[in-house]
Amino acid sequence: ERARSMTPGGKRAAIDLAAAPAAGEPKAKVAVVVYACARCRLCSKVVPELHRLATSSLRGKLALHLRPFPLSSHKGSAEGGLAFVAAARLGKLWPFLLKLYAEYDRFAPERLAEWAGAVGLDRAAFGRELAAPATRAALVEAKKEGIRNGVDSTPALFIAGRRYHGDLDGEALLDVLGEAVDRAERRAY
Repeated sequence: ERARSMTPGGKRAAIDLAAAPAAGEPKAKVAVVVYACARCRLCSKVVPELHRLATSSLRGKLALHLRPFPLSSHKGSAEGGLAFVAAARLGKLWPFLLKLYAEYDRFAPERLAEWAGAVGLDRAAFGRELAAPATRAALVEAKKEGIRNGVDSTPALFIAGRRYHGDLDGEALLDVLGEAVDRAERRAY
């Protein structure tokens, strides 16, 4: 599966990176996109690990983008997805997302504003963004984009526009993302 994912060629996914704030180096040669649900337990482990890699081990070499993809089977996923979009619109997606995932077992929609405040967002502004029709429209568009790109579960990872199928543990992610950076920099492979 991993080899199939990493072999160059084939059609690349159409992903609106402008609508997906980056962690790491925004203009890096390797763009990594993760479609994630706020209420997906695996996302709560994988997305913070991807963020850690983008901001430490592979800092300056890749851009990590998030596209919210709420799953209807996960209670609270729509509210969590709206909160991701609201925090992004206010310039604090990544601190908010990391806080939300760190508090995964304490999730409740009424805690979202509290967590927004904890990462430095104005709670009133966050509440307005959360309720704004443009926020809901952005979440719906992210979900539709994911569906068009074949996303049917989360986390769904795309590396340089190609869907990645493989292990999602920290060691495997570091290896596969390092390989993608090497390819982009035309070192080996």
